[in-house]
Amino acid sequence: MILVTGATGTTGRHVVRELSAAGAPVRALVRRVERVAWPDGVEVAQGDLADPESLAGALRGVEKLYLLAPFEPRLVDLERNAIDAALRAGVRHVVKHSGLGAAPDAPMAIGRWHGEAERYLERSGLPFTHVQPQSFMQNLLGSRQAIAAGVLAAPMGDARLSLVDARDVARVGARALLDPGHEGRRYVVTGPEALPYAEIAAQLQAVIGRPVRYADVSPAEARQG
Repeated sequence: MILVTGATGTTGRHVVRELSAAGAPVRALVRRVERVAWPDGVEVAQGDLADPESLAGALRGVEKLYLLAPFEPRLVDLERNAIDAALRAGVRHVVKHSGLGAAPDAPMAIGRWHGEAERYLERSGLPFTHVQPQSFMQNLLGSRQAIAAGVLAAPMGDARLSLVDARDVARVGARALLDPGHEGRRYVVTGPEALPYAEIAAQLQAVIGRPVRYADVSPAEARQG
């Protein structure tokens, strides 16, 4: 049995589908039982990474874990809870959904959180694999109204970004769970090329058929929307 945390999220739901399509027994961990069209045969376990007792039940009979926590300040604590519970449950392999550039001294908070969680997993003694994606292409959907109005705003300057589809990340994570030989490995998952935001705006313009320009804004302006 494989347990997938974050199973209703951008990547987690695709991990569940990839594993199910491969014929693997899958259990999806969800905080709330919702009307989700899970593939046939997928088990659903209600639980929360903040509730170790619920994790004990969700991990019963589980051999492998896809560990994905919400990107928030509690990420390290939530993933520590899951790692500790996995140790107690006898899990044999953990694939951690991380991020490109993860390190305890990373310049961005999300990179530090993932770096600390990676280190905790590595020191736990559990066989592990880290999947480190670049930014998701799906993140652009959060700006769809602004893009439709003709502006793609981000605090990126001339930096280049290699956007990747969350479905591709899910395929990598699923194969790391299903195939042998991935323990102790770290996989960086990116798109085919790194583009500046001005070029991303130009490609969006070509696709939607209306003008889209890139606006370089400050981090504070980006947070305000």
